[in-house]
Amino acid sequence: MRQDLDRLMKARNLDGILVSGQIHGNPAMYYMANGAGLTQATIVKKIGESPVLIAAPMEREEAKAAGLPIELTTRYNFMGLLKKHKGDMLAAKVEYTQKILEAHHIKGRVGFYGMMEQGSAYAFLKAFHEASPDIEVVGEYDNDLLSEARTTKDKAEAERIRQMGQRTIAVVKD
Repeated sequence: MRQDLDRLMKARNLDGILVSGQIHGNPAMYYMANGAGLTQATIVKKIGESPVLIAAPMEREEAKAAGLPIELTTRYNFMGLLKKHKGDMLAAKVEYTQKILEAHHIKGRVGFYGMMEQGSAYAFLKAFHEASPDIEVVGEYDNDLLSEARTTKDKAEAERIRQMGQRTIAVVKD
């Protein structure tokens, strides 16, 4: 359950985590965003602090459904970074991610979670690692932090699952 995140992070010696990507088809992001119907987002969490959701301005209302503190992507000015890096999407994404982690005072061992095409993920994590001497990129292959956290549910998580089941039954019933 989400309340176990700090304990699980401590056990893995993680100073922070970053979850990113689309919501649908991305179990880590769906879990961290409490199922909010966002297109895509980033969630950052420093050990000992609450997670923060970073969403596009046009999704600010839907982001409220996640029940997390919200920041808008405009704070990190991806389009300005893309212009600065002359259209180099990878360089802009690396600096964008650095800015997010810096704003949340996260350095040290950082776990990266979420879904991205394999080649893109490899290129991004390699470039981020090379450009970020204060960050140790941590990836997990099996039984990762968020999968382990998802194995147990607190009351709010169980209630959300129960409500989803009731909605599903109502749709199938008709």
